[in-house]
Amino acid sequence: MTDRPPRSLPSHVGALLGWLAVVAIAVPLAISVVPVDNAGVQHCGTPAAFLLGGRVDTYPDAHGQIRGAGGRAITLSKAAQDRAYHHQCSRRIAHRMAPLAFVLTGGLAVGLGVLVVSMVVWWRRSPPREPVHAALPAS
Repeated sequence: MTDRPPRSLPSHVGALLGWLAVVAIAVPLAISVVPVDNAGVQHCGTPAAFLLGGRVDTYPDAHGQIRGAGGRAITLSKAAQDRAYHHQCSRRIAHRMAPLAFVLTGGLAVGLGVLVVSMVVWWRRSPPREPVHAALPAS
C-alpha cells in the first residue's frame, strides 16, 4: 500500500465541484432524450431530436384535419384543435429545455474551471525537471 499525503480542504472542494459539474451536465442531457407528446395532435419526439432536426409544429387546416402517418387525413376534435394551437411542441420543448440550457452552461463552466485549477495545482506541485544537456557535435 502506498503512503499518500492527506487530502486538503481545497482538494475536497475541487472534487465536490467536479462532481457537481458532472451532474449539471448529465441531467440536462438525460432530460433532453425524454420524449414529449402533444396528445392527439403531434408526437414531438425527444427535445434534442426536435431541436436538432429542425422539426416544426403541426396545425390543423380550416376543416380541423391534419395529415397522419401514411398521408391520410385525420379530423381532430375541438379539444385537440385547441391543443394544436395553444400547446405546440415547440413551446412544450422550450419550457423544458430553456432552464436546462442554463444548468448545462453552468455545469460546463464549473467543469472547465475545476479542470484549469486542478491542472495549475498539479503543475505547481510537480517536481522541477532537470535541464537536458545535449551534446554538441564536434566541429
